Amino acid sequence: MMSAPTHWTRAPLKNVGVWRGGGTPSKSHVAYWSAGVMPWVSPKDMKQPVIETAIDMVTDRAIAETSLEVIPTGSILLVTRSGILARTLPIGLTTVPVVINQDLKALTPVADVDGAFLQYQLMYMEPALLAHALKPGTTVESLQLAALLSFEVALPSLAEQQAIAQRLTAIKQSLDSARSQLESVLTMLDAYKRAVLIRALSGGWDETRSAREVTLGEIADIQGGLTLGKRYGGATLVSRPYLRVANVQRGWLDLEDVKDVLVSPAEADRYQLANGDVLMNEGGDRDKLGRGWVWRDEVDQCLHQNHVFRIRLNDPTFPPEFISLYANELGRGYFLSQAKQTTNLASISKTKLSGLPIRLPSADDAHAALKYYDDQTHWTNGVRSQLLASIADTNAAWASAMRKAFSGRLVPSTSGAAPKLLGSETLERPVRGQRKTGQSVEKGSDVNSLAEMLKQWPKDGLTFEALRENIPSDYETLKDAIFESLAGENPELEQRYSERDKAMKFFRIVA
Repeated sequence: MMSAPTHWTRAPLKNVGVWRGGGTPSKSHVAYWSAGVMPWVSPKDMKQPVIETAIDMVTDRAIAETSLEVIPTGSILLVTRSGILARTLPIGLTTVPVVINQDLKALTPVADVDGAFLQYQLMYMEPALLAHALKPGTTVESLQLAALLSFEVALPSLAEQQAIAQRLTAIKQSLDSARSQLESVLTMLDAYKRAVLIRALSGGWDETRSAREVTLGEIADIQGGLTLGKRYGGATLVSRPYLRVANVQRGWLDLEDVKDVLVSPAEADRYQLANGDVLMNEGGDRDKLGRGWVWRDEVDQCLHQNHVFRIRLNDPTFPPEFISLYANELGRGYFLSQAKQTTNLASISKTKLSGLPIRLPSADDAHAALKYYDDQTHWTNGVRSQLLASIADTNAAWASAMRKAFSGRLVPSTSGAAPKLLGSETLERPVRGQRKTGQSVEKGSDVNSLAEMLKQWPKDGLTFEALRENIPSDYETLKDAIFESLAGENPELEQRYSERDKAMKFFRIVA
């Protein structure tokens, strides 16, 4: 639990508001989806903290004929089943009424809990919430509902919640604006570097220098790599490091995780990389096609896997960086046009790779082109580092604001009543058709009075406080009577949040 001020009320999430689930209307029922008007929120819509629309919309008929419940404005949505939970917990706040699918849960806060405040707190406590509620050992990550409902939050008075939420929103808007401007400059910087690179590679930097049209296969020896998983029987093997697709990035090598493999001595000799070899990926995702960089003996006796091509130039005086940059930048269109593609994957063969067209300058001119590129862009590396550091500073400032907010140090503490939560002066919403364990209702004056009131129940509902004023009964007895009306075999009441009155109310079910 975070170090919240002692005067804040601590409560499990089940007492903070009404929880609702969702579902998926039949996709084959066109009337449920065609010309839909109500956002149907699923995990793919939870990429932003504010939920104001959805990719898919359902019709009023879908809501009327299925188990979908309309989630009021100001509700908090949480993804409870998705692979993304292995990395993060998406939490959104609705600004319009929505319905949700079965992989989300919705929490509509009671009147004394500010939705924005609660969302910020859950975002701040995301690591603790995931550690508390993530279900272990499942194929698809999911949250355990009981654990989620038991997770504790801390709540000051409503006025203080609102003051904290307003201050956090102002800070976030300021930091988001600063981050957006920094990222725009970063984008312009990258565009400048790319323009200079294309000018250097295409010869536009000095039109007096000539070049000839060749293919990659004409100027280099191209070799596929080692196939893993072979069986060698009792042969003598040697252990060698090897490069995978993940190690070969566009313009650099990621050598943080280089794996080892057992191979025959002959294979170790055949697939060992040499200083100056150009590496290019066979494919995988479309962005990996032809991606690569130059090997400079960073790891001793290193091999390359079969999904990584090794290109060894015939002319040892020609700079391999020129060829790698050319393929990374000017070769992308060729690779995409020549690749074998499926729905999500793409790959290029050795034959197609050999046919990569290159406008080849002399070795001296290639060295001069690389120097031109370096001279024109060397200053950008320092600027880029400064921009990234400033972006990191905005993230650190936001983390600091959140720490202050939920330790009571962001805004002055304000006096006010402790928030009224479910399970105290209002009721938890039971599941229809179920009754709490051991619960029984004694028929008496409270039930009779409630039955009389049902005959003239107001259309806009009644709060629990209003019921207590009209029915002469103690709290527990009246609560049991209401539970009977909510959760019996033929329920007569339902409890939901009234957007107009900003309160939980009981409404009569009209058959």
